[in-house]
Amino acid sequence: MKISNDQRVEQLYRQYSTKLFKMCDKYVGYDRRYSDLIEDCIQETFFTLANELDRLNDHPSIEGWLVVTCQHRLWNALEDDRQRRNHTDLSVDPMADNIPLPAASDIDRWIDDETAVYEKERILALLNERQQVVFLQYTDGCHKVEEIADETGMSKSAVKSIMARIRNKIKKSGMLFFKDLFQ
Repeated sequence: MKISNDQRVEQLYRQYSTKLFKMCDKYVGYDRRYSDLIEDCIQETFFTLANELDRLNDHPSIEGWLVVTCQHRLWNALEDDRQRRNHTDLSVDPMADNIPLPAASDIDRWIDDETAVYEKERILALLNERQQVVFLQYTDGCHKVEEIADETGMSKSAVKSIMARIRNKIKKSGMLFFKDLFQ
């Protein structure tokens, strides 16, 4: 029995929305003031998925596509929020000074660089499913083997082995953008 696109999107939403929320929440430093913004980004991501699902049927990793798309939407939303705050007349809104900037991470340096999104998608296409999970955990801010092992349920030795394979694939592919990522 073939399922409709709407049913497929609902299934993918149930499967990945919580993971996307946790990823975004971690990125903003678990600041509850960003919860609505995160929900909007996830909703926009699945709306885009619904519109692009026919084209994405042959995509090697729907999960990877969802993560990259959601990250990109979050980065844009956070930048819009930052610009809006910068242009707010603080004399009108004295509480604006109390709004913290999002938590900084290594990924911040890639926010404005669309090459990073493209390269990340290219790398994800080279990796198998377990490698994609480790790569996405690492690029989402888990830089310790123990953190990745805890998040993924893998052993530390498995994570180390997978990270070495990812490093080799990145080197062999000649993709320079992420060459220092898994040092």
